[in-house]
Amino acid sequence: MMEQETLSDLMEKADAMPWGKACSAAWGEAAKRAGEEGDEYLEAICYLSLVSAFAMGGESTRIVAPFLWLDKFRKRRPDLFDDDMQSAFGWQYKYLVGVLRDLPTISADQLLGTLDEMEAFYRQRGDNLKAYYLRRYFAHSALGQAEKAQHYSQLWETAWADDSHTEFNDCTGCDPMYLVEMYLGRGDIDAAIKAGERGLSDPENFCDSQPESLYATMLEPWLRAGYDDKAWPAFVKAMQKHSRRSAYIDHFPNHFQYLGLSAMAGRPQRWQRGMELFTRFLPWWQETETPRILLSVAAAAAFFFRAYPNQDETIPVTLPGDGLGWTTAPVIENPTVAQVHQWCTDLALELAVQYDNRPGLETPYMVEKVRRDIFDVQPVPELAPEGDIPDVSGQFAPAQIDYGLVNQGRSVADSDLAIIDTNGSWRSYDAAQLAAAAQELDSRIPSIYTLRTGGWLLSQRLSAGVEREPAREMLAGALAEFDAGNMREAAQLADTAIHTESEEPIGVRLQGLYILARAAQAAGYPDEAKAPARHCLNLAAACGLLNVRLQAAEILVEVLSSQREFSEAAEVADIAIAAATNADNHVASDVELSLRRGLISALDALDMDAAAAEHALTLASLSSKPKEKIEAIESAIRGLNAEGNYDRGAQLADWIVDIAAAGLDEAQEAGDQEAVTMAATEYVERLSNAAWVRVSRPGYVSDAVYEQAERLFETAFEAKKNYHLTNAAHPMAVDAKYCHERAQAASECDRHGEAQKWFEQSRDLFIEAGDDLSAAYCTIDLATMLVQIGRIAHARELAIPAWEQIQSTKNQFSMRYRHARMLMEFLNTEETDDN
Repeated sequence: MMEQETLSDLMEKADAMPWGKACSAAWGEAAKRAGEEGDEYLEAICYLSLVSAFAMGGESTRIVAPFLWLDKFRKRRPDLFDDDMQSAFGWQYKYLVGVLRDLPTISADQLLGTLDEMEAFYRQRGDNLKAYYLRRYFAHSALGQAEKAQHYSQLWETAWADDSHTEFNDCTGCDPMYLVEMYLGRGDIDAAIKAGERGLSDPENFCDSQPESLYATMLEPWLRAGYDDKAWPAFVKAMQKHSRRSAYIDHFPNHFQYLGLSAMAGRPQRWQRGMELFTRFLPWWQETETPRILLSVAAAAAFFFRAYPNQDETIPVTLPGDGLGWTTAPVIENPTVAQVHQWCTDLALELAVQYDNRPGLETPYMVEKVRRDIFDVQPVPELAPEGDIPDVSGQFAPAQIDYGLVNQGRSVADSDLAIIDTNGSWRSYDAAQLAAAAQELDSRIPSIYTLRTGGWLLSQRLSAGVEREPAREMLAGALAEFDAGNMREAAQLADTAIHTESEEPIGVRLQGLYILARAAQAAGYPDEAKAPARHCLNLAAACGLLNVRLQAAEILVEVLSSQREFSEAAEVADIAIAAATNADNHVASDVELSLRRGLISALDALDMDAAAAEHALTLASLSSKPKEKIEAIESAIRGLNAEGNYDRGAQLADWIVDIAAAGLDEAQEAGDQEAVTMAATEYVERLSNAAWVRVSRPGYVSDAVYEQAERLFETAFEAKKNYHLTNAAHPMAVDAKYCHERAQAASECDRHGEAQKWFEQSRDLFIEAGDDLSAAYCTIDLATMLVQIGRIAHARELAIPAWEQIQSTKNQFSMRYRHARMLMEFLNTEETDDN
């Protein structure tokens, strides 16, 4: 156990935490401790960190009190408020004025007065006022003072064009986004596009928010100018990031508006995408950081649902009431689209009234603006036709696919492909009629009839038999060639088949395309695999063939990922998985699970750790095989740790322990001793892993977490002995290794006194077991820890005899030997003593 945490411990713990409420609470606790101890300098440091934690952790409305404390302190004790602290304080002015702007209870005079103080502070620091001009523009816009807002936007543009960098300049990667918003406010679409595209062409200046935030801002200008081919991939890439955490809901108004406008302009499939945006992320509405954000999201959603085609459609959600934070609204379960539109409209207008009642506001305007944003949005011109069949394949450029459809009014001679009819009579068949049609066709090759009842495309050679028509016989041959590894021959037969007439050509087309894609992929030609995979995927979706859609998506995701086109790969997987999940009586197939693994890999490659972790957890819950479940959970742990969510990662490590324990129970019930040994080994390994997940996290490890790790180590050690999993020549060697692991864990957690005791115990046990070499290496590890805490003389005293023992061995190329040698080289040159 640790003694009471020192102020240094508290600050270290807070500094190691990811942004969020826990981090903010930790800095608040540290600030309180510093005040109690009378350390004003560290108290100010803690309050500066607390303001940043509130601002970055989704609690920006709480920054006012600590900011005011800092303002008073810097004026009272300028001797303790050094230049770095002044700089940090100046940056935090931006957070403060943003919060005051967004809270309708703050008077106009208080907002503008704070901006005056900000200007004075920035001038005193010699800043060019660019960041100040931008906040002044935002403030006057929020107060409905258009002329003043325009004045400050021009001052900002002048400072931006000057391209000089001063202390409080905003991120250069975000400046183009602000410029786009200013041009849009003036109705200058062309200038907005030029500014945005210029910013996107300079990726060296991107920050963590870019390019996705700029993509979201560019959706409307691109769409209004007819560049939906640019807007759609930008939407996909932006949403891949903006779906990671609730802090990104600030961008959802852009997404709702884009989806609604483009759906009305000839992209009707976007209605479903907007519906998913609403239903999936509705819980985030209760986490909106300010009332302005909630108002904007509600107004944009109201606009979207006002034009939604089926107003009587029921949406399987519960509209929240008291949990919204900034106002209240009726709780409605399973509302219709019309009810959602009205609920969102009422919510936005209720919040707009709050802003129009801001103290000191000269001219109320927000209610009128919200009404315009919902009911009077200028539509965009009709977009160019998308193609014969809607694309669901993540195509970020217009797809040029000849589907050879009969409803194009063409004869057989007009297309190289065998003509198909995606609106044939089979669409109205029930299960019995589909079965009868399949029996009459009498083919081993999939048909629209078998595929409509949940059938799959084939990937292996067929059993002996003969097809009645040439196209299907060619596909049987193609499967045999594929199975034999003859990819060229398989592809040639499949290609000929889809150009050959058939009594039922849709099944022939889909099976042929599937073989073509798989053969090209297997032969190492991913570019050639893309077109047939896309063709197969889109056709399957148009025909309502969910399983085939998953099969084609699986190949396309693999191909796109192999070419590092991860955004498109994630989009393909996400759309296909959503279709499967929303299907009636959904049961995850092996193909769907494979596709989910592809999505996780793509998100990992895009550094979208939180999203990858959530999808990995879903995969784990769907997997029935313990090994696959564990692999998915481990993937989730990696993602959560990358995001700094170590506590949840530890909980998942415990889940793996439970799975391993269940496997051990099953093996014992079966009475197979070999299986018991393997399962027990797995159980011990998982216990140890769960312990190390806790102790290896960066920063401070609390007593509670450390005690959990201790119990896990102890349980693993007892299980290892109980199931006779040790193969050491001497029983003391088992205990020695356990003590050594405990020493390493204690050292990792900065429990240095405890670690030293474990190291010494391990060393003594190794000696008792007759393993002097392991004892020497254990002493080297102890000496290494002593060096890390500044006890150089003691480390040297222990290391010299241990090194003499190690040098007598022949294994001079092992990692342990090299580490020992490096330690001795350091100690031979270091003269610091322990005083």
